[in-house]
Amino acid sequence: MAKTRKKNAQPLTSGPVRSETQARPRPGSNRGRNRNVRRRATRQRRSLWFLIGGILLAILAVIGIFIYVGQQNQAPGASGPTDPEVLKAVTSIDPATLNTVGDGGVQSFLKATQNKPPILTGANGKPKIFYSGAEFCPYCAGERWALVVALSRFGTFSALPQTTSAAEDSPPSLSTISFYGSKYQSNYINLDTVEQFTNKRSGNFYEPLQTPTDEQQQLIKTYNAPPYTDQQSAGGFPFVDIANQYLSTGPSFNVEVISNLSQKEIANKLSDSSSDVSKSILGSANIFTAAICKVTNNQPASVCKADPIPALQQALPKAQGSDQLAVAQTPEAILPRRED
Repeated sequence: MAKTRKKNAQPLTSGPVRSETQARPRPGSNRGRNRNVRRRATRQRRSLWFLIGGILLAILAVIGIFIYVGQQNQAPGASGPTDPEVLKAVTSIDPATLNTVGDGGVQSFLKATQNKPPILTGANGKPKIFYSGAEFCPYCAGERWALVVALSRFGTFSALPQTTSAAEDSPPSLSTISFYGSKYQSNYINLDTVEQFTNKRSGNFYEPLQTPTDEQQQLIKTYNAPPYTDQQSAGGFPFVDIANQYLSTGPSFNVEVISNLSQKEIANKLSDSSSDVSKSILGSANIFTAAICKVTNNQPASVCKADPIPALQQALPKAQGSDQLAVAQTPEAILPRRED
């Protein structure tokens, strides 16, 4: 039986048939779509960058707020840590330079205490070196440089903030370091310091910084007073007590030599034994060192037996009897402490 052939079915439609030409995309339509895609991508990238920028600005704003609040709440006084290069230069002076400088032409400024009181010691039995000063004080600005050089021969400073004396005082704005916030360790001595005022004005004086302890106040009352200084200068700055054996109740050198110098410039000049800065600071430091060696029984020997210390020890003042005091014949220059 012959199979019948299936006729090709004709498509049924209610409308005109789309021609092949009509079904093809119009020329340029792909390019248009591509442009639209690129535009959308560009807008998305811009939105992303705007978002990132906004987040960064918000973060910076928060950081700025924290910095501002921190500055408002931070303790007044020392302005910041000393440059490590400065700290190293000041605390590791070449012994040969110290020997070359000797007393540096600095007049003897130490005074011996009356009646030969026992050596002042700390809780561990080591001789105590006590300093009382203020950050506004230009004489203190100079004294600290010499003290740090001397004390570094008996121990190590690991923190020594930097500051300046007050701009309103004379000479103004001397670059210096502060004992407020300092850290010191020694196998031979104890260091006890108090910086009583900042360098920031408050009314007719300066903002308080540290209050002397009862023990510190007793030392000030006893030794930073007549007969070791005149009544008008009693309690003034700077004051250094070397274990109740030797006292300094004023500047040890003319602080004008460090005027208009930065901490780094002062530190760099210390290596030049011919500079006035070196002679003044190192000369005073050597005299302080000689006195400290006296109360440590000449320990360490590497410091106390090395020139020029033995010769300077011979020149230290000595108390004679119970009512006489060996006092350096130098003009008194001391900033009085304000009593509120």
